[in-house]
Amino acid sequence: MKKVFLVLIASILFLSLTPTANDTAQAKAMWGKIELKEGMIGKVKIVKDTYQYSISKRKLKKGSKLKKGKEYGVYSYSKNYGGVYKIGSNKYVKKSSSIKYYKVPQSASLNFKKYNGNWFTSAKSQPGVGVNLEFTSNTKAKIDLYGIWWSMPDGSNARESDASGYNITFDKNGVGKVTFIESRAGNKGVATVKLSDNKVTLTVKYPSSYVENEFLDSYIYEGTHKLVPRKF
Repeated sequence: MKKVFLVLIASILFLSLTPTANDTAQAKAMWGKIELKEGMIGKVKIVKDTYQYSISKRKLKKGSKLKKGKEYGVYSYSKNYGGVYKIGSNKYVKKSSSIKYYKVPQSASLNFKKYNGNWFTSAKSQPGVGVNLEFTSNTKAKIDLYGIWWSMPDGSNARESDASGYNITFDKNGVGKVTFIESRAGNKGVATVKLSDNKVTLTVKYPSSYVENEFLDSYIYEGTHKLVPRKF
């Protein structure tokens, strides 16, 4: 009976931490008709039907037709071949009156809303550390930190630490920092979050200058944690 009760408690804990579909869905950062992706320097809009090219043996090879009105992200520009914009892996469009180039505006490049959601050290159900990001603007978000621990295979002795209700602002490099107090031990720490290449890296430190609870440890473990979108 005691074991069943513990399993029930653990199940309630997991459900309380499990995000809804809306929480885990990462919002796309749109720029006109296209998704703004990291590495883009701009975009081209097709104003008159033209062609896509590839490069083979140092020569341009004509490919499929690009229709008027379409937009494509640009990742680099080369003056070779009369000027070409790279729009994908070995995919180029020639500089001409058939296209119009737009540089990524600063306001668009600093849009981190695609990182909105719940991130954890593992996509699967297991002990670890995570953050939940809820963006309120392109660079500002509400952040909750949490850590989950258990030693029993069925997770019946699960425990957690939380640090909820904080705000974080990300700089142009996608780095933000927040000072927090976690719920289990009352320890005060500093969390640094880095957003890059569709990944979230969380670094947690408990500075020696802060008083720590000598009897309890936090499950928001100190160290650097590489996080992935949480799926459980």
